[in-house]
Amino acid sequence: MRRRPVGRTVGAALAGLLAHVAVVHVAAGRLVAQERPVRTPSPTAPAPAAPARAALADSARIMRRGIVTDTAGAPVGGANVTDLKTGTTQFTDSVGRFTVRGARIGTVSLEISAPGYETMTFDFAPEPGDTSTLTVPLVRVVEPPMLPFARLPQSLAGRVLDPSGRALDDATVQVVTALKEVRTDSLGRFALAPLPTGRHLVRARRVGYLAESFFTTITDSTSARLTIQLTPLGQDLGTVNVRARAGSRRLQDFELRRQRLSGFGSFMTGDEIRTRNPIYLTDVFRTMRGVTVTQDNNGRQILVGRGQCLMAVRVDGMEIPLGEQGLDSFVVPQDVAAIEVYPGDGAVPMELRSMRGGCGVVAIWTR
Repeated sequence: MRRRPVGRTVGAALAGLLAHVAVVHVAAGRLVAQERPVRTPSPTAPAPAAPARAALADSARIMRRGIVTDTAGAPVGGANVTDLKTGTTQFTDSVGRFTVRGARIGTVSLEISAPGYETMTFDFAPEPGDTSTLTVPLVRVVEPPMLPFARLPQSLAGRVLDPSGRALDDATVQVVTALKEVRTDSLGRFALAPLPTGRHLVRARRVGYLAESFFTTITDSTSARLTIQLTPLGQDLGTVNVRARAGSRRLQDFELRRQRLSGFGSFMTGDEIRTRNPIYLTDVFRTMRGVTVTQDNNGRQILVGRGQCLMAVRVDGMEIPLGEQGLDSFVVPQDVAAIEVYPGDGAVPMELRSMRGGCGVVAIWTR
């Protein structure tokens, strides 16, 4: 029977015990070092900035870039990007890019629109340090089919829209020089046919919107296709620098004639007309010198001059045949910017003379 070496076993056990005590001693020393009291800064020393407040300030300021595309991924340049909370507006560049920046807490709402596309509202929550690019695809507006007779020769057809591209129903489109008018359908469409060939004065209007007037030419073999945009009344258009505008030039000429020919004609501005609050345009002429409002055999209101014969009527410079419908069917007082009346042919300035002559001229200028 073999005996184990007791001395070696006891020595090994003693060495292990001493090592364990050393480890506990070191650990205890570390604990004591951690539990030492922390000195409080003196009252005169500045307090350190709160990390949470700095993080909040960083999260309140964002700068995110975005790109507007169509559904096929092609960039859309010139799209209008409006921040609905701040009201700021910007336009995308030629490759569809835009940037959102500034102090912000919460959700950012953007309204994005472009001609020929449906308007889209896009929301996102800003996160500090997020540099990813926002991609906003716009859906193209599908043009409705033309009305059946819109493709005939000598026709005028198109659509009436608001600035966002929304179709305007029940708008009136008049071909003043052809004594024809029509109202738009639920898709904003209109069509007039047939029309006499030549240059025509066209007017479009709708309740709550500024009226638009312009000229177009119809030939024997062609037709005109138009997209008419009406601006809501009272809309803030911001600051716009205008180099030249036909309406402004017309009113400048009106003011020059009023100063030069006040003894030969009668003049009234748009502000003076709206002060009178007339229901019909012919009501305005009842208070103007040199013109008389009366009725013809058909009961319609007509304007006669000193010779008690029918006066020529010009709207925005173009002479219009009133026919059987009368002046009140073509122009409403709210659309008029100025009126001038010359009761006899001898007083009519050269640029407003009528080809048929007669009892003078009434010139109406629209806004």
